[in-house]
Amino acid sequence: MKSLQHARQSGPSRRGIRWTTAVLASASLMLAGCAADTGPSESSTDGALIVGVTQDVGKFDPIYSNLPTYNQFAYATPVYQTAGGEYGPYLASSWEFAPDNTSIALTLRSDAKFSDGTEVDADAVANSMVRFLTTMSPKLQQYGTQIAGVTATADDTVEIAFKNPVPQSYALSLLNQDSAFAMITAPAATADPESIEATTNGAGPYQLDPEKSTSGTEYTYVPNPHYFAPETLTYDTVVIKPFSDPSALGSALTSGQVTYAVSLLAPLAGQAESAGMQMSKGALGIGESGTAMLVFGDRTEGPLADVRVRQAIAHAIPRDDLNSSLYAGFATPTSSATPVGLPGHTGEDPYAYDLDRAKQLLSEAGFPNGFDLVVTSPSAMDPGNLLGQAVQGALQALGINVTLERNDDPFTALMGKILTDGGFPAYIYNAGGANVFGHVTGSMSGVGPINPNGEPLPMSVTDALTAAVTAPADEQDELLVKVTEAIDEIQWSVTLISVPRLTAVQPGVKSVPASYLTPEPNPISPNKGESWSGN
Repeated sequence: MKSLQHARQSGPSRRGIRWTTAVLASASLMLAGCAADTGPSESSTDGALIVGVTQDVGKFDPIYSNLPTYNQFAYATPVYQTAGGEYGPYLASSWEFAPDNTSIALTLRSDAKFSDGTEVDADAVANSMVRFLTTMSPKLQQYGTQIAGVTATADDTVEIAFKNPVPQSYALSLLNQDSAFAMITAPAATADPESIEATTNGAGPYQLDPEKSTSGTEYTYVPNPHYFAPETLTYDTVVIKPFSDPSALGSALTSGQVTYAVSLLAPLAGQAESAGMQMSKGALGIGESGTAMLVFGDRTEGPLADVRVRQAIAHAIPRDDLNSSLYAGFATPTSSATPVGLPGHTGEDPYAYDLDRAKQLLSEAGFPNGFDLVVTSPSAMDPGNLLGQAVQGALQALGINVTLERNDDPFTALMGKILTDGGFPAYIYNAGGANVFGHVTGSMSGVGPINPNGEPLPMSVTDALTAAVTAPADEQDELLVKVTEAIDEIQWSVTLISVPRLTAVQPGVKSVPASYLTPEPNPISPNKGESWSGN
């Protein structure tokens, strides 16, 4: 058997998975011999890990919670993804892809239990995943579009079938600790979802303690007494505190009230860094971070029907200026759809700022004097509508007269307007970190956030996608680059800038990575020696 360490050396890089079968990790990492009913000793833990976030939980059910932060501590997933982007065992000890990449078979570890003491078996895993797939929620669009079904094929084996061949890196991204689809709920919770609206019941390292929690103020997690790897825990408790005011979150961090703050706004992150905090940047983003785009919702008539107009707009965005003025230099100026750290990233900047080229393209399209354009700026995607204002100013240089309309709908209502009402003529949208395969199949194919009117994909995109998913695993990442190049060419959406998830951590905390390739930071790992420690 290979150890996990060996598998990493020859396995997936930041650009994606390059191995077909995950092998059983060594006993020291898998901790199979640990006593299931003992918690971490006081001598090995550091008190409380206090996490500051920008949104309240809503419901604790992973399908509905506002942030995966609230679920990661309580719910284990089949695979665990490190900050460097590598995939390793968690609830699954190994997995194997079908030769044609249309399914993945998970072999489950034998010693995992939920916090209510029931065993994690194939039926529990399959039923939890099926509940996700049969429950309408905004997360279904993100994680469920390519899954045909889930079946328990033996007591310890689960098979996930896909509607079409998928890249292996994409499949594993659906099974990591940030995926609501992969957060396995106990059978009692799966059968009665209302039972986990205000508490938790998973197989992760911690469980919510409702008696020590105050709704809207703080939520306290204590160790799951049945967790299979108790000695990997470095904190006695985890406390999550929501802050509706970003400035209050920044103040709580610098005053020592929280151990780390997730998703600080860039100016506050700059202040935290100046105050001596450790900065950890999440390349992929979630919520207000991610790949900020100007989406063209109506491309069938008028100026936006001409690809040259869309390309002209892409060339007119001064991304370096956006980075310095709006993001304190923390963002990554880019005009490509797939950000660094994800399979499909090209390393190119196809629409670098070039006002002369933009004017030439606009003239060739028959609009030398510009035109009128309405741009919707949702506060849920563009806090303060600063990006919308920047786009408005930038396009004035092309003679494009932008009327900026602010939208203050909450996220779910906003997505309803985009996905069911045809969206807006043009709008600011923030795509979280998605493998380019997931971006195309989840956001651009059929009705999606980048395609609110369900326009058919061009053959250039579908052909590139087919070539990538049918290729051998070790060739898929290179071919996914071609997919990104194809969607960059059509410019259904202009990439404005890549905004990282800015996490600031107290200077005394150890094992904090400078960057992470998961949507959320991962302070607790099932692998010994990887968890953060200290306050």
